[in-house]
Amino acid sequence: LLSDPMYRRALAAPGGEALAAQTHVLADAPPAFDHCQFDALEASWKTEAFTKALFSMDIQNPAHTEVMRLEGIAKSWARPREEGY
Repeated sequence: LLSDPMYRRALAAPGGEALAAQTHVLADAPPAFDHCQFDALEASWKTEAFTKALFSMDIQNPAHTEVMRLEGIAKSWARPREEGY
């Protein structure tokens, strides 16, 4: 399973045509997983500082835009889902 941004990135890479021929897009499927989840540690000053830094980022700020786009973020970071595992 790939997120849409990761799938599009793979299609644009060399050999992407082969990927397109060998895969099927599940357009109406519910999210099965989050590709990146930063909540494995118990809360501490470090996790609080990290969370504050992430949620302080603004997609409109050129210093933040690239890393957010590389993570597939269109507007803002999202809190982790804790259900469905």
